[in-house]
Amino acid sequence: VYYQHNAQIFDYEEKKSLSTLVAELAPGTVLPSPWPGYNAVVVVNPEFSNTVLLGINETGAFVLHIFSDSASFSFSRVGSVVSIQPVPDALSELVLLDAELKPTVIEKGSFRQAVISPDGKIVAYTKNGELSVYFQTLDGITSQVLFEPGEISLLGWHPITHQLLVSVSNSNHSSLYLLDQKTGTKTEILSGSS
Repeated sequence: VYYQHNAQIFDYEEKKSLSTLVAELAPGTVLPSPWPGYNAVVVVNPEFSNTVLLGINETGAFVLHIFSDSASFSFSRVGSVVSIQPVPDALSELVLLDAELKPTVIEKGSFRQAVISPDGKIVAYTKNGELSVYFQTLDGITSQVLFEPGEISLLGWHPITHQLLVSVSNSNHSSLYLLDQKTGTKTEILSGSS
């Protein structure tokens, strides 16, 4: 039943509070739901190791999507999800699920991290062994911003603007940047020795 899309896997005859229902599904990541009809979503990793996205409402929990083993993902406020999913050839796929959770493979490669903008219109990602942050818009336009050598971490999008908080660190220096997707401008806002 885990593999049936939108299947109800927890059906409570007695009314339970949302907090009780979520507690019974723990451990998991609980997020507010961007999808109508669900109060919250829970990300769980059951015994068979696929990651499951569950929609929660007053009647139970429903499977919304199954991610492959060890997939990483990021949610927008409008219900779209970006995921890095491993594939058998040792690479990975950058997959966008729209607000109806229909998947589209954006690109295949060796991805390290991906985050989707709050409005669901831009995906920022990094690739293993590269010093760039890539941006992919929903209409297929890709751009990249090059950074100095170091470990790049995408920390998150500004909630309103198209700016991304990026951390770059190497063995003796760390910097925090605000990166503007529209202009490609990177502004160092914090710097220090590692």
